[in-house]
Amino acid sequence: MKRALTLLIAVCAILAFTACGNNAEILAPEGILSDYIVIGGEQICISLTELHLRGKGLSDDDIVPLRYMTNLERLDLRDNQISDLSPLSDLTNLRRVNLRGNQISDLSPLSGLSSLGRLNLRDNQITDLLTLSGLTDLWRVNLRDNQISDLSSLSDLTNLTVLNLRGNQISNFLPLAGLTNLTEVDLRDNSTN
Repeated sequence: MKRALTLLIAVCAILAFTACGNNAEILAPEGILSDYIVIGGEQICISLTELHLRGKGLSDDDIVPLRYMTNLERLDLRDNQISDLSPLSDLTNLRRVNLRGNQISDLSPLSGLSSLGRLNLRDNQITDLLTLSGLTDLWRVNLRDNQISDLSSLSDLTNLTVLNLRGNQISNFLPLAGLTNLTEVDLRDNSTN
């Protein structure tokens, strides 16, 4: 039994090393080059293209090492305690990001993520959507249960097909009139002043 367990551990170590290969390396705290970062106590290969860190109680400090994961295309940080998105600002390969259930109010670090197609920001503290106006590849956006009142920044997002704005403070929906590709829109539970 011990031999089988040892063999299994060795195989896992080889697979982890192979998965990281000879990709870009970062300096570990001890000054040793490494293909890994540590987030929430987990060692993570920096060459991954998909990463799920849902519900791990991560803070702003915990996600700083994400800045080294420049190959990421999909990132799930749902249900954490994140308010600062700065570590994501240079992850220009991101196509899908889930930030639902955090404490986010400032979206400006996302402004350079021009490849972003799907963005989930449900259950945060967002009031200003100006940053989204430049993300013209967005086709699916979930902004449910925030504090949004002005939709004018969305008016040029002509690739949008799915938009969830339920549970905000919106009274004027006219900025959405030119978004002719929308096939699914949820506007329930908004202001009607």
